[in-house]
Amino acid sequence: MMSQTMVNAVTEIIRLIHIEEPMWIKSSIDDRLVIDQENYEKSFTNISHLKSPSARIESSKDVVVVHMDARNLVDMFFDTVCIF
Repeated sequence: MMSQTMVNAVTEIIRLIHIEEPMWIKSSIDDRLVIDQENYEKSFTNISHLKSPSARIESSKDVVVVHMDARNLVDMFFDTVCIF
């Protein structure tokens, strides 16, 4: 089940990257970029994990320069016991 969740998450990220709709809008609260829920739901109609009454939707993004080669960055994301 965990591997299927991971595959679904990676597939969703890839679709978000290639989608033409504007998925991110500025928050009226603090000017952070947050996902546009309406466009997200139009683009991902078959996503059921957000329709649960107990679901808590949080999304934001930021842009920074990471001074690290890609392989180490990916390894860091997949290392569940990494201590920064």
